[in-house]
Amino acid sequence: MALTLSVIAGIALLLPGLFSVLFWNIRARRHSASRPDLPITAVSVLAISIMISMLAHLAAWYVFFAARISGLAIGEGLALLHPGLERALPQVIANPVETIVQLAHGATLMPQDVALVAVTLLLEIVFVGAIIGDEGFDLLLEGVDLNNQGWVYNYIIRPAQNDYRPLAYVVTTLQKDGLGIGFKGVVADIRQSDRGETLAISLSEPERFLFEVKPGRDGGHYGGEASEPSFVRHKDERVGDVVSLDGSVIQNIVISNPQAKRLQELEMLLDQSGIPENPEDGGKQVA
Repeated sequence: MALTLSVIAGIALLLPGLFSVLFWNIRARRHSASRPDLPITAVSVLAISIMISMLAHLAAWYVFFAARISGLAIGEGLALLHPGLERALPQVIANPVETIVQLAHGATLMPQDVALVAVTLLLEIVFVGAIIGDEGFDLLLEGVDLNNQGWVYNYIIRPAQNDYRPLAYVVTTLQKDGLGIGFKGVVADIRQSDRGETLAISLSEPERFLFEVKPGRDGGHYGGEASEPSFVRHKDERVGDVVSLDGSVIQNIVISNPQAKRLQELEMLLDQSGIPENPEDGGKQVA
């Protein structure tokens, strides 16, 4: 029985850290990119869980220690003002963090002490979750790629956190007779493997376009005209509200980050000007 209680107490000691990993995985899904959840079996994750649990328990211990000192001082003051009142005052509450340690050693505890331990652990979990979910936590970790997402963090997640709309141009492998299919749209979601490979990308408000890559020419040895390779993008066509592309058909991704408010202002000016969004005069060539 003592061994069982020790195991339960050991798990209870790690609960704030374990829940912090859970909150972190949930928090990571709020942004427009996701990778496999942090595995709890990883040594680094276990170390972080233990460290966060120790900090949470240390903070809880100091809070209850300060509350106990304050309660004793208040009790002594009331006893001086009204002799005999100390008998009516409640008994000193045991520090729940010390109670957990006693439980790990197989000590016999009162039911109210065990109940206070459960309440304390719940408050610690809520406290850790509030910190991780707060916007100030994002500001504290500004520029730190904790999930090791590489270019996705730098060009999609971080701009989205700062009121930018990551706009993606996706060139696919769907090509025939020199023409290929591409898509343009705001990045709604992007999936990565644990090695950082792009598994899929979803675009909201997508537009489809045809493109062709024209090879360059060196002009030969007879004075012919040389030319650089060029990329020709033809007319865009709206294709619905969202499109999802599998990683197997993605050839290249180009990300642009126009500021959301600026983009809305430009769209409003474009609507007021009466200029059509998709002019019929051929394609657009980019060298």
